[in-house]
Amino acid sequence: MSEIDWEIRPYEDSDAAAVDALLRAAFPSDAEAKLVQMLREQGDAEVEFLADAEGEIIGHVMLSAMQSPEQCLGLAPVATVEAVRKQGVAGSLIESALAMASANDWRGVFVLGDLSYYERFGFEADAAAPFETAYPKEHFGFALLDEDEPVAPAKADYAQAFSAL
Repeated sequence: MSEIDWEIRPYEDSDAAAVDALLRAAFPSDAEAKLVQMLREQGDAEVEFLADAEGEIIGHVMLSAMQSPEQCLGLAPVATVEAVRKQGVAGSLIESALAMASANDWRGVFVLGDLSYYERFGFEADAAAPFETAYPKEHFGFALLDEDEPVAPAKADYAQAFSAL
């Protein structure tokens, strides 16, 4: 799949099977697919976008509500089909999700992952440092969405579905 036309659009319930298949293909286990399903079922999925190539789902991103701090989200997962990797699809999904979170007055977003990738979207290890986490700090980043609304340091607790993984 080279140079195809695609658009970013919101997730719809009718996309569930396609997203599930994408996540199962993109990751080495079915954990991310189960996570997304649980986040939806438990009402913690706040922002969910797809990259749609003329009806074929080629990418997915989700932001879910954190248990704490208040008004913060967690980014996970983000995935694309292998054929479109390194073509900007994941980046567009992340940028769209962060823009929607900001527009909806969320204050910040946490991420676990390769910070050398995520820093281009505003995630910083230094910004995450004041927050307690059970995860390795070298993979833990935070993006403040509104400079006028700082987030007080607290324990960064992802949605309950994460603990089931």
